Amino acid sequence: MAVASLSPEQKILDGLRGFNCSIRDFAEISGVVGRTRLSEGLSGTPGKNLDQNTIERLFDCLDRMQSLQDAVNDAANAPVMIDFSKTERIVNALVVRLVAQCDQTNHSLDGLVESTTKSVTQ
Repeated sequence: MAVASLSPEQKILDGLRGFNCSIRDFAEISGVVGRTRLSEGLSGTPGKNLDQNTIERLFDCLDRMQSLQDAVNDAANAPVMIDFSKTERIVNALVVRLVAQCDQTNHSLDGLVESTTKSVTQ
């Protein structure tokens, strides 16, 4: 069964398509739910819907992925497609960026943020 075109599930699928990111890789990157549960939840199968908390956490991860994509593009002064199948690098970059965002007054993480952001395109 297909999901409704304006549903949160479809918006997540559209976001993943825009990043060329598989459900399997997104499950690993987000760490919110496992691959099978995410596939079931995004498939539109009755009784397998994702709860609101899970959906919000998945949207948060998509937002952080977009922020990473924007940072990569800004650093390159051009659009650069991130390979989201390199999940370990992606997760590392997202975590470092999140920690740095929590403490914006501590600039000791700036170099680490820059290097992990660059690592996702190598």
